[in-house]
Amino acid sequence: MTRSPLALRALLLLALAAALLRLAILALGFARYGLQVDFSAYYTAAEAALAGLSPYTNQVGHQPPIWDGLCFTTFSRFLYPPPSLLPFLGLAMLPYAAAKLLWTALLLGLASGAVVLGARLAGVPLRTRAVALVALGLAVCWPLLLSLERGQIDVVVLVLLLGALWASRTQARWLAGILWALAIVFKPHTLLALPFLLLRRQWAVAGSALAALALAVGLSSLVAPAVAHEYLDTVALRLARHGDDPPKSDVLPRETMRRVLAGLPPQLASKQGRLYRRFGLEFDARGSLVWAVGGEAPAHPGTLSLVFWTALSGLVLACRRPRADEPRRVGSPPAEPAPRVAHHRGRVWEPFQGSHSSRVGSPPASPAAHHRGRVWEPFQGSHSKRFAVEDLAWWQTGWCVVLLSAPLTWAMNATWLLPAGFVVAARHARWKQQTAGWLGTTSQVTAVLGLALATVPDRFALPWPAPLALLSPYKYVLGTALVAVAMVAGSWVNLGPPEVD
Repeated sequence: MTRSPLALRALLLLALAAALLRLAILALGFARYGLQVDFSAYYTAAEAALAGLSPYTNQVGHQPPIWDGLCFTTFSRFLYPPPSLLPFLGLAMLPYAAAKLLWTALLLGLASGAVVLGARLAGVPLRTRAVALVALGLAVCWPLLLSLERGQIDVVVLVLLLGALWASRTQARWLAGILWALAIVFKPHTLLALPFLLLRRQWAVAGSALAALALAVGLSSLVAPAVAHEYLDTVALRLARHGDDPPKSDVLPRETMRRVLAGLPPQLASKQGRLYRRFGLEFDARGSLVWAVGGEAPAHPGTLSLVFWTALSGLVLACRRPRADEPRRVGSPPAEPAPRVAHHRGRVWEPFQGSHSSRVGSPPASPAAHHRGRVWEPFQGSHSKRFAVEDLAWWQTGWCVVLLSAPLTWAMNATWLLPAGFVVAARHARWKQQTAGWLGTTSQVTAVLGLALATVPDRFALPWPAPLALLSPYKYVLGTALVAVAMVAGSWVNLGPPEVD
């Protein structure tokens, strides 16, 4: 009886070690021989800023040329607000080859950190098969491989979001707000998730995030007013109207392009005197509903994004189950009229009290905190652990809404679905001790299907059978939607009795 589990665990660890070794080898190859076109855009924008030039203008005509090896428009491919340049200014002081290696190592380290943070937030012990399975899925995840090949910043943003969630469960809500603000600076469409903070009544976190954003905008306006004005007046408006598909009038003249390319083959690019392969991997670009409905060059993507975000947010709000750990006013009516344990459609749960509590409706005892007439219980105490996984599921739902509605969601953004793996593992561990019913089983199967659909390579890397080939261009959208549905549906399953120390 003991050999089989040991053999399975050994096989799982062997597969994980092989996947990690493969990932490290491929990442090293991308860093040494690939251009990593997205990181090239960040690095080149920082180069221009260090030279006293605009990071949002293609400085290919400067002497010596400051070029990212791929941009053929009058404006650069750097699309982020001015404060996001700060970490890349230090990297731009290094040779490009060295900066690429350092950036790739940072991405791999942050991917490992995302696994640890996700497990902690879901209450899953690190030394379990569930963590090994999620880590294995991430190691073979096609979006993560694409993120490394392009040098994208999505893993950085994921760690910032998970870190903000971790800080919001402690008393350091100001730190959570700062991390939220950093995530928005690096990925502006993350701002679409901020209202989910308000739905959870996390006023302090939302306020500190907005204050940090205002401070960042104010400082950038003081330090580099011309750059800040260019972003707000030109770059942001262009993105709202055209996305990343430039108007034909903004394309560089042919003579300039011919001079820059200097007879190079189309698959190669030159950066700081070294040749790199422009693209090592190809993928389907449609990662959001904006691109799935409007095509790869949608008209007015900003307007489409707001329409989809409003519709999806309203749908989530209509289908959400109010969590019993949300703060409510002291003296407000209890969640249910029962004297001690609330009954909701046949389910038994206690909103605020553990086994040591007295009555529903009375102010909870320590460790609940009273703050300006509200009762707050920021996940302390063993009886609150049962809500931790549902809190993570709520935020995974919000991030799915952002991925589905953002105007510039790429395949690499699917790495944001990593926390859903830990939600599935934590729910399975809790529900196997009780009867989850058909809803729990269906939500788990739906989440696994969504994660698998988003994780596997698309048609550019893996031939899909004829009937399924029609789904490949939309697999990231479908996978994200399935995960969101599973997160919401699973929240309606009975949480079970409170845990006691």
